[in-house]
Amino acid sequence: MRNLDRFAQEDFEPNEEDILRVRIRTTGIISKDLKTRYQREHDLEPPYMNIKMVDVGGQRNERKKWLHCFDDVKCVLFLSSMAGYRQVLFEDCKKNRMIESLELFRKISHDRTFRDVPIILFLNKKDLFEQMIRSESLSTCFPEYKGDNSYASAFGFLKAKFREQLPKGKEVSIFDVTGVARRDIKEAFQSVMPDTYM
Repeated sequence: MRNLDRFAQEDFEPNEEDILRVRIRTTGIISKDLKTRYQREHDLEPPYMNIKMVDVGGQRNERKKWLHCFDDVKCVLFLSSMAGYRQVLFEDCKKNRMIESLELFRKISHDRTFRDVPIILFLNKKDLFEQMIRSESLSTCFPEYKGDNSYASAFGFLKAKFREQLPKGKEVSIFDVTGVARRDIKEAFQSVMPDTYM
């Protein structure tokens, strides 16, 4: 609402933040080739890393299109909105988004296609979650949650819930991020780049 006057101007042009905050639901499969600098540890490693980022639609009806994309996967980047503990699915108003996300994470992490593939979990919408958790406990979604309404307690609980979904012996790197905060994303990617270079 605070930008309404700016948006209504005849000569309005979106700035970087406007573009980052646009939400378009992914349908189908979107593939993008990226070239990024790589912090080399040895001279034989390339100065750049070529990454093929494949964004698959998260809605249930999109999932059947995924499997053929994963024949040469080096890493799975799984995003889950922490704000989902207070939201329902677009396609099923009776299903909590966080519960669905945990179930999908379990399914993916147990799939034999990803047995030897590193999984990175971005728990997104940190900024919204920090606000929401102050007024509505995580226990509304998880009755077993006995922690307080602090971010640290709630985030720790969510990390544990996702780790519980993994097959025995499988590890996951977990990051709390705000998707529109470049610094969060950059720091998370820099810390996982060595795992994806293999």
